[in-house]
Amino acid sequence: MAAMADRISLGLIGARGYVGAELIKLVAAHPRFELAFVSSRERDGQRLAEYEPAFTGELRYSNLDTAAAAGQGADALVLALLRENGRKVPGQDERLLALSRSLQARGAEKYAWYSTQEQIALARLGRALALDGSRTFAGRLTVGTETTTLTPDRLAGRELGMGDLAAGVRFVPEAEAPVFATVDVAGIPRTPPAFDDSAISVKRSWFNPDGTPWKPGPLREGQVLVAALRIEAKESMPDALLVDRLPAGLEIENLNLTDPDQWADVSIEGIALSERSGAAELAHEEYRDDRYVAALKLYPGQAAQLFYLVRAVTPGTYVVPPPQVEDMYRPELRGVGRAVPATVTVSEP
Repeated sequence: MAAMADRISLGLIGARGYVGAELIKLVAAHPRFELAFVSSRERDGQRLAEYEPAFTGELRYSNLDTAAAAGQGADALVLALLRENGRKVPGQDERLLALSRSLQARGAEKYAWYSTQEQIALARLGRALALDGSRTFAGRLTVGTETTTLTPDRLAGRELGMGDLAAGVRFVPEAEAPVFATVDVAGIPRTPPAFDDSAISVKRSWFNPDGTPWKPGPLREGQVLVAALRIEAKESMPDALLVDRLPAGLEIENLNLTDPDQWADVSIEGIALSERSGAAELAHEEYRDDRYVAALKLYPGQAAQLFYLVRAVTPGTYVVPPPQVEDMYRPELRGVGRAVPATVTVSEP
């Protein structure tokens, strides 16, 4: 995959089915992708826009096999049936090499952000390439004082906790070919990310159920607050992702499952809660145990507002995480709000 003029050109074979239609929608909405061709034997010569309203250009279906598709000048090919039919695209190795060089150059930059979609795609590609090979490796993995013998395989993985890492990890490979190790570290930073509104601003405020601002102070166990989020981007973002983590001691509640009459006369920051659906162009939202997540569209100069409920459930004093939002396909465009207040205390009733 190679970028040209900041745009990545894609070709799609097998574009008539459900998967092809979904891919076309994703590409049409992506700010850095464009379709070079779509191939379908049944729709050869017909305009793509007649079947896929998400695409508004003049591109027409063509009837191409994989060999002909390789000569269309696309920077990346989405080949739905390639692996299923065991076929290889001419020039595929050269394209993989170009992708490798592009990733190396990108990783050498001061900051290298990869979206979730990019990470998944790269992981799947790496796994596919490894499984396609014939060489295997074995070895001995020692964690602390315990040693495990790894039998010959192309891939091996282990999940290690903080205690394992503290005890020491050592791997002695037994293989004729080079063995490559990839280490992914997941954890909670000791300090919160710094405030950043250079590309996207995000502000969280808490209100009482009657719409009045909550004055920071101890929360009684069982007390309910309305969390209000205001997000504004400096450029159009059709694929923004908000992640608002909860302080420990609070649990989230879905505002959509409450009695609508309860919010009939409640307004927060000029938005009537009974009509809040028009305050943001939501594509998806989730109410998880420890966070509120929303995928939405953002427009420059136009604020989006979101709301959810939190309930105090566990006595104690807890750190309040800042709200964060990013462009899913351009994760270097992100915003970090302020954590106000910095801590929250839940007391027994």
